[in-house]
Amino acid sequence: MREVVRRPIVTFSLGLLAAGALFAGGVAYGAGADTKIDACTQKGSGTLYLANAKGACRPGDEKIAWGMQGPPGPAGAPGPAGAAGPQGPSGPAGPPGAAGTFSGTFKSPNGQYSLTVLDTGIEIKGPGGKLKVNPGNLTLDGTGGLIFNSPMLSMNGGCTKLMKQNGSGSTPSASVFTC
Repeated sequence: MREVVRRPIVTFSLGLLAAGALFAGGVAYGAGADTKIDACTQKGSGTLYLANAKGACRPGDEKIAWGMQGPPGPAGAPGPAGAAGPQGPSGPAGPPGAAGTFSGTFKSPNGQYSLTVLDTGIEIKGPGGKLKVNPGNLTLDGTGGLIFNSPMLSMNGGCTKLMKQNGSGSTPSASVFTC
């Protein structure tokens, strides 16, 4: 009696295995490179089954198909901005710029001397005096004397020689003028 019971279990197991293989083959066929699934509905009962490898149904059954992927949807909203990337390499040097102008004051490190350049003139200041160069004028204000270390000095317009000192030998003479 044991032999009789075993045979139906083995037969059932083999049948179940064969049905699974057929179903797996149909799914593999339906999931191939084709973008649609071909199936059939059995007339009368409405049972759904996969079409054969050629996409055909049994006579009298109705063929149906549907896409594995639908049409594309509308574009989504933009996402948030990403994090800033690393700094890129330096670019090449640009061409030289046009000649510039300066307007302002330079001061010495100790603050006692300055050079001011403006559209109206130039002024040099130091302890005890200043020199201004304006259009048509050279003005020297100070508490000390004016020393020119030059072999020749020309002064035109209103200067009077007050005193002349003659040196001996090749030493140049010194003169004092009032203007």
